[in-house]
Amino acid sequence: MVARHRLSAGRRIVVALGAAALLSTSGAHGQAPIPPPSAKRQTAKSQVTALQFTGDGGMVFFTVRAEGAADFEAFLVKLKEACDKGTKPAYVQMAAGWKVFRATDTTDRTQVLYAMVIDPVVKGEDYNPVKILTEVLPIEAQALAPKLALAIVSVNKLNLQNVMKME
Repeated sequence: MVARHRLSAGRRIVVALGAAALLSTSGAHGQAPIPPPSAKRQTAKSQVTALQFTGDGGMVFFTVRAEGAADFEAFLVKLKEACDKGTKPAYVQMAAGWKVFRATDTTDRTQVLYAMVIDPVVKGEDYNPVKILTEVLPIEAQALAPKLALAIVSVNKLNLQNVMKME
């Protein structure tokens, strides 16, 4: 089953970064892009959402505004740095099975699709990239917050069950 999430107009990022990744309300697939978040803010605490996988693997799809793609990729660079520097040993283990891809064959030039592929999943660990970055590199997380909030249109998560290895 696919869990679909779309940032609503009033949502912002935890510690000025949290709403962007997996911290949003549901929206239907195929809707027109939503406008950037409004000036109305919610408390960071109400926006924290864990990203845990129950299957053998998982995928997270980020739809990003084309003009925000560079900011989103800068966030990904900092996320990798956070996983490398994190004091939590699970971060290194999580990063070992975590890849990020950018779709190259899209027809909508106003948006870019990124796919996080996690295989294998480290059971019980929280893969919320915003939460990891905020915990390990809070200053960088706070600096990226406004740009990330404007860049992300939607987030979709999949839990995957391994059926067969083809090797």
